[in-house]
Amino acid sequence: MTFDLARIRKQIEQAPLSAPLPVDLGTAAVSDLWRLANLAPADDKYWRQWARANWPNFAQQLGMLAHFLAISDLRVASVAALRAGRASAAEVLPQFLDRVQPLTGEMVRANVFRQEEFLRRWAEALQGQIEGETPVDSARRLQSLDYRKTLAELHEAEEARKREFNARAQALKEAAERDAAARGWRE
Repeated sequence: MTFDLARIRKQIEQAPLSAPLPVDLGTAAVSDLWRLANLAPADDKYWRQWARANWPNFAQQLGMLAHFLAISDLRVASVAALRAGRASAAEVLPQFLDRVQPLTGEMVRANVFRQEEFLRRWAEALQGQIEGETPVDSARRLQSLDYRKTLAELHEAEEARKREFNARAQALKEAAERDAAARGWRE
């Protein structure tokens, strides 16, 4: 199934800004997708397990997903993708939640790049296609948006800056020591 990402993003943009929905409403809204696709939603044991999993932003991410489902065609495209793929919630949701870490609800709500990444990750988890893109183009775009990759690059740049700072400090120290030794020899 295809996701008309441009249309969905336009609908989200036109809707009033909202905080993520509470986790109970998010759980219900996401479970309804499977019901609408005539599939069984996730059992309560899965939801409890996911809430305790190593996903610190679980409630916010679930709430933003529910909000987007409520205000856009994301719901229709998601149901169609679920009907086509017949994937269970136990397969889809952990994959999605793993891939949207460490995005927070505020990041998704306020930053267009994080919002696009979030929506693309959802389509990817449902094995959907982005309208007007080849799978290669979609993968390339998602890779360019990947916030974890950006964080890793930032961390690496910060480490390189620290190494450079330490190397300069060491070179200055050695130069000062050589200068002091040369002064002592000349005097």
